[in-house]
Amino acid sequence: MRKITALFILASLSAIPAFAQEMPADLKSKLEAKAAEMEPSSKSAAKTWLVKQMNAWESIQNLAFAADADDIAMIKKLAEKKFPLDYVSQETFINEQAVAAAGLPDLKSQIGKQTYDAIKAKFDNDGKTDLAEFINIINAQITAKTQLETLKPLPSIDASTFAITKEVLAKKFPSDYISQ
Repeated sequence: MRKITALFILASLSAIPAFAQEMPADLKSKLEAKAAEMEPSSKSAAKTWLVKQMNAWESIQNLAFAADADDIAMIKKLAEKKFPLDYVSQETFINEQAVAAAGLPDLKSQIGKQTYDAIKAKFDNDGKTDLAEFINIINAQITAKTQLETLKPLPSIDASTFAITKEVLAKKFPSDYISQ
């Protein structure tokens, strides 16, 4: 029984490198330079920092979540912006943000994929990095969309004029229900 257990453990350990993804050489050299910069007086501390960063990078490559792959890709991009060359912090950030991302598919279905993608693109272009803020923006848009759908013209406004006005505003502010 001990031999079988030992063989199983040995086989498991030898299989681990097969799943490991190799860090690109240019990235490794950037991390080595940053390690030397951060710990100029201690090669040992620099090496420790480098190993932690490399392990975290590998962990990030193998993360899997229940959220949509596009949303996880967005979170990873946000992590890179927020913590450049700091994969330990990125890993923590990604794990935390992925919990919030679990609700994004529901929000996407409420607002519509096209509007969701437009809001996500604007959020990214604005350089924002907090998924909670993104979720707040989506929720505000969903609330505005719901209010627009139930909005009725005042008695003094012709129904066709009201409908045309809504159409014009929808064309002027596509994917932005708050502005409409």
